[in-house]
Amino acid sequence: MIEWIGVCKKMASEQEKVTAKVVLKSLMDWSDDLNIIVKASKDQWQYKADKEKLNYMQTYKDEIFNTYGFPKEEIIMEIASARYETRENNAVAYFMKREDIDQLLIVEEEEKASVVSFLQPCYQAYKMGIKENISSTRKMLETCRDSERYLLVEQGKNHYLRGIVTKSKIGKIADEELSIHFMGKSEWKVCKGQETFLVFRNNQYYTDDSRIDTGLEDKIANMVRIAEDKREKFKNIFQKMESQQHGALMIVTEDAGAETDRLCSKYQRGMQIDALDLDNEDALDLVSGLASIDGAVMIDFEGKCYGFGVILDGEARIKGNTGRGARYNSSTNYIAGKERYSVIISEDRERGIEILYGPDQKIIP
Repeated sequence: MIEWIGVCKKMASEQEKVTAKVVLKSLMDWSDDLNIIVKASKDQWQYKADKEKLNYMQTYKDEIFNTYGFPKEEIIMEIASARYETRENNAVAYFMKREDIDQLLIVEEEEKASVVSFLQPCYQAYKMGIKENISSTRKMLETCRDSERYLLVEQGKNHYLRGIVTKSKIGKIADEELSIHFMGKSEWKVCKGQETFLVFRNNQYYTDDSRIDTGLEDKIANMVRIAEDKREKFKNIFQKMESQQHGALMIVTEDAGAETDRLCSKYQRGMQIDALDLDNEDALDLVSGLASIDGAVMIDFEGKCYGFGVILDGEARIKGNTGRGARYNSSTNYIAGKERYSVIISEDRERGIEILYGPDQKIIP
């Protein structure tokens, strides 16, 4: 551990040269090496090494906060979870040096519409880093909730709120600056430009904002009706769905086209579309948006989408689960006994991606 702490100190002294990802890799390499060394040792040493390795995420998180000088972790947690009226926190705060903010807030007459500069008595009253100002900080963040405006926070002991700038004004500067993105439901992430350093979600820390279930490849491999050469395609589909900030329901069935036509054209139970092959990023972006509304996305075994927002039908054939919601109960009943899959991504992400197979559902005679 001493070797790795030395790397952390180096990062602190050379902040511009060594990124947080370098520190994480150093720690992971160190813990992997240690694990190899102690494999032939006594059980208690193996346990000690594994325990140290399991704690690397906590250590990594601490170094991010200490090195980049964010407000205390508990302050960020409370700001992330605080509501304004009934709305959750969805805003971005940039943490910049005083001189950089001063420069950014100096604008020509024609640019004044792109900047709100807090006067000195005002911004001195708004210190993000103290507990008493959590509600006032949350109020300021509410003005930036649509990702077109950003709150500027001065780095330092008190973390003064300095002003608000538009997306066009901050421009390329954003690629070099640190930011915290609040994503509702007590979720947030730390970024530098487009690179994500740290994510807090489901009461756990992660190194990036991927929500992907680590067992996804195995789950797809168990989808016996999906051809082997299509598995990578379905992995991309499910990963895209999982990366969004909403739950989703997909029905994967050979007769997706016919079923969508039956449910949507005949019974008006959803939106039927021209078949969309989910084989590229643009198509995946489209269908991930379609999945955000209630109802199922209908996909065939080739990875083509035929409809969205589809309300599934069917007489009750299996025992319901009162502890689960509509996505689970309606979809499992719909696929029961048939060569179909229900792919469920819950809103809270606690279960990861669930892939259920029709023949596995126990039908009540």
